[in-house]
Amino acid sequence: MEELLSQIVNLWYIILEFFQNNYWIVPGLAIAIALLTIGRKSATKILRGFVQQMDERLNQRLNPGIDSMINQLKGSLSQLCLRFTSPFVHQYYQSLINLYDDLRGERFRLGFPLLDLDKVFVPLRLATEMPLNEENKVINRQVIPNNPEIWDFLALKSEKPVYGHIAVIGDCSGKTTLLQHLTLTYAKNTYYKHKAPELIPILLNLRYIHRLITNQKPTLPALITKVFRHKTYFEQLNPPPNWFEEQLRNGKCLVMLDGLDEVTQLNKRQQVSQWINQQIEAYSTTAFILTSRPHGYYSAPVPKIETVLEIQPYNLEQIEQFIHDWYLQTESMNREGIKNPRVEEIAQNQAHDLRERISHNPNLGTMARNPLLLTMIATIHSCGEVIPESRVKLYGKVCDLLLEETQKENTNQIQLTPQQHKSILQWLALELIKQNICSFTLAEERVLLKNKLTQMGVNSWKPEEFLKQSKTFTGLIVESEPEIYEFIHQSFQEYLAAVQIQELNQDHLLSDNFDNAFWSETIRFYAAENEANNLIRTALLHPTVESFKLAYHCLEESLNVKPSLRQKLEERLALGLKSNDPAMFKLAAEVSLSRRLNNLLQINDYVSIDPNYLNCAEYQLFIDQKRNLGEYRQPDHWTTNRFATEYARMPITGVRASDAEEFCQWLTQCYSELGFRYRLPSLSEAQRYPAKEKQVGCWCKSGDERAIAGIENNQWLIWQTDLAEVLKGDPGSQIVSDHTSSLDLTLILARAFDLDLALDLARDLAFDLHNDPLFNRSLDSIMTRAYARALVDRKLTQGYAHDLARTLESALDLTRDLDLDLSDIGSYLLLVSGFWYRIAEIYQQPSTETKRSQVKKLTPQECKNLSREFATKGDEAFNLYTFFVLIEERRAGRMSAWEGIRIVREKIIN
Repeated sequence: MEELLSQIVNLWYIILEFFQNNYWIVPGLAIAIALLTIGRKSATKILRGFVQQMDERLNQRLNPGIDSMINQLKGSLSQLCLRFTSPFVHQYYQSLINLYDDLRGERFRLGFPLLDLDKVFVPLRLATEMPLNEENKVINRQVIPNNPEIWDFLALKSEKPVYGHIAVIGDCSGKTTLLQHLTLTYAKNTYYKHKAPELIPILLNLRYIHRLITNQKPTLPALITKVFRHKTYFEQLNPPPNWFEEQLRNGKCLVMLDGLDEVTQLNKRQQVSQWINQQIEAYSTTAFILTSRPHGYYSAPVPKIETVLEIQPYNLEQIEQFIHDWYLQTESMNREGIKNPRVEEIAQNQAHDLRERISHNPNLGTMARNPLLLTMIATIHSCGEVIPESRVKLYGKVCDLLLEETQKENTNQIQLTPQQHKSILQWLALELIKQNICSFTLAEERVLLKNKLTQMGVNSWKPEEFLKQSKTFTGLIVESEPEIYEFIHQSFQEYLAAVQIQELNQDHLLSDNFDNAFWSETIRFYAAENEANNLIRTALLHPTVESFKLAYHCLEESLNVKPSLRQKLEERLALGLKSNDPAMFKLAAEVSLSRRLNNLLQINDYVSIDPNYLNCAEYQLFIDQKRNLGEYRQPDHWTTNRFATEYARMPITGVRASDAEEFCQWLTQCYSELGFRYRLPSLSEAQRYPAKEKQVGCWCKSGDERAIAGIENNQWLIWQTDLAEVLKGDPGSQIVSDHTSSLDLTLILARAFDLDLALDLARDLAFDLHNDPLFNRSLDSIMTRAYARALVDRKLTQGYAHDLARTLESALDLTRDLDLDLSDIGSYLLLVSGFWYRIAEIYQQPSTETKRSQVKKLTPQECKNLSREFATKGDEAFNLYTFFVLIEERRAGRMSAWEGIRIVREKIIN
C-alpha cells in the first residue's frame, strides 16, 4: 500500500513539474473559461475550494508517513492558484519568503551557514494573562488546549473574536521570530496545517515606523502603502488601488506590529498604543498581533486588545527539539543541504553531547529555557568552546568569538584588534542607551564615531568602513533598513553598554536611570559582575513593581550585597506576598517559588526533595494561571479564589491529590531544567525526610495508590472521630451508621471529587432500577425508612431515585462554584450509597429472595460475589458523600485542612 501511495505522489510531482514549467496550458484554459463564464472572483473561490477539498480528503486517506510530501504538493498548488488568481499576492508572498526564509536574526557569523527558519523554529508555549481592561474575562478552557500556541488562538478567531486581537509579551523570548514564522507560514500557504483561517500577513516593525505614526497619524492602509513604497524588497510590487483598504475592511489580513517597547519614549509609546487601538476599532474584523516586552505593554496598554499572552520559557521537550533541529540543519547546510544517514548521525551525536552538558549543569539548564540564550549556547558548543555558566559571561563569550572571527575573515589589512573593536562597540552601545534608542543612522553618529576612531589611533578609517566591517564580519551590527543600523539584538547593546559603564566607573548612570525601563537589562548585566548595593538602595527609595523586580534580579545575580540591604529587600518581599496589587504579588510569589526550587535538599545525584511544604502564595501562581484558562484549582474548602492575606507563607492545605499532581506537571513545564522533572514524593521519601510542620501532611505515591504522609497516627484518630460524630448527627446518615467506625480519611480524600466515579455509580443504579421492576419493588422499603424522610425534606423523593444520574450530573457541574451548597450533592450521594448497600443485602441473603434467585438463575456463590461488588459500590459512594460533609465542615471553620504539597526534583534517566 505504501509503495502504491509513493508512486502516486511521485506521479503528482511529475505532473506538478510539468505544470510549473508549462504553467499556461491547463490552468490558462481553466482561468480563461472561468473568467468568461463566471468571473474572476468565482474562479478564485473554485480553485481555492479545490485545494481545500483535496487537503481534507488527503488527510483522511493518506498514510501519515508521506505527510510532508503531500504538504509540499498542497503548498505548490496553492502557489499556482495565487499566480493566476492574485498575481500581486503571489509576488508579495515571494518577497516575504525571500526576506524571512532563513534565521538571520538569531544567527551569529561564526562561519556557519544561514538556516531555514521553518526547519529550526520551535513553537512557543503561551500563557494567558488577565486583560487589563476586563479582569473577569478568561480564556475558554474547552476550546484552548494545555500549553497553547499562537495558532490555537488564530484558529478560533471567527468563533471567538476576542482571539483576533492579541498582545504577546516576553523578555528576549523570540517574539520577532514568532511573527516571522507566522508571516512565512502564510506566505508559503501552509497555514492550513494549523487549522487557521486564510489571512494575508502584514508585518510592521514599530521601531522604524513609530515616528510616522506619531507625527502624521495615518490610517492603517495609508501606513502600509507608505511602507511598501519605501522598502527596497517591495519596490517591484505594485498593489492595486485601495487593495489594502479592501482587504482590511473584509477582515482578510493578519496585521503584526512588532516591538511596542522599542518605542522608547513613554509619551510616544502611549500615542502609538492609542493609534493601534483606533485601527483595531476601525478594522475590527481584522486580526491584530502586537508584541512587546512586558514593561512596554503595561505602560501603554491597548484597550481593544482583550487577549494578552505571555511567552513561556522553553520546556524540556522544546529544548531537545531545538537542539536536534539546529544541529541537523547546521550539518546539512554545511554540506550544501545534503541529508544522509552519516549527516544525521553526526548531528545526533553533537546534539546528544550538548543535551548532556546542559542536563548536568543547572546554570546552563536555566539559561537554555530562553530561546536566544539557547541559540548562543548551541553556537559556542558548535565552535568547540567551553560554555560559560552565567548569562553575562555567555554574552561576553559570544562577543569575543564574533570579534575574533573578524580577524579570520577580513582579508584586508587589520587595523583594529578585537579589543579595540569591542571598545568602540561598547562606546556606541552606551551612547545609544543614553539616548534611549536602539537604532541609528550614519548621519546621526558620524561625527562621534569619527572622533572615537581617531581616539583609537585609526585616523584613516571612515565611520562607514567601521560599520561595514562590524556588519560583514562580526554580525554584531546589522543594517535593518537601508542606512539604519542596530545591534544584532537589543540585549547585546545592553550588555556592551554595561561593560562600558564598568570600565569607565560610571555606575551613577545606572542609579540615575533606575526607573527607566529601557535601562533595566543594562543594570542587570552590570550587577552580575559588580556589587549592587547602590542599585538596591535606589529601588528601596522608589518602591514600584518594576524597581523591585529589577532589585530582586540584582540581589540574586550580584557578586556582593550588604546584609542590611538584603534584609530590607526581604521585608519588602514579605509585604509583596500579601499585596492586593496583582503585579506586585506575582513578582513576590515568583521570587519565593524560585528560591524554594533553588534550595531543595539533595538526596542523591538524581533526586532532591523540598524539606518544607509549598505555601499559599506560591500555589496561587498555579491557581491564577489555570483560572485564566477557565479551570479552577483552588482548595475545595476555600470560599474565594484567593488565600486569606495572613496565610501567604503558610502551607497550602486542602489540595486534591489530582491537583497536587497537576501542579507538579505545571512546575515541570514552567520551571524545570533540561533533564529534570518535578513530582510528588514517594511515601518512603516523605517518611525518611519529614517536614517540620506536624499538623500538615503531603500527598505522595505508595505504589499505584495515593497516600498522605507526615501526620501522626493520634492526630488521624482525632480527625476521624470528629468526622464520624458529624456524620452520625445527620438524620439521613442512619443508612450508613454501621460504616462510620471504619472511616479511612486518606481513601476519602484520595477519591475527592471523583466525578466520573460518582456518575458511574448513579448511572449503574439508574440502569438497574429502570430495567428490573422486580428488583425495584424490593427497594421500595428504603423510601419508608427514617433516613428517607430526612432526604425527602431535602426535596429528594422516590422520583429522584429513579433519575439520580441526571440529577447528580447537573449538580456536579457546579462543584467548583464557590457559592455552591454542597449538602444537596452529599444527599444525592448518600441516597446512592444507601441503594447499593440495600442491593448488597438482597444478594447476600438469596434464600429470602427465592423469586429473585429463580429469575436471575444465580448460585449462592454468585450471589455472594455480587453482594461484595455492590457493597464496594456503596462504600465508594459513601466515601464521596463523606468528602462533601468534610468540605462543609471546613468551610464552616469546624475542621481543619491538612493535605498539602511537597515537591521532588528528579533527573530523568532515559
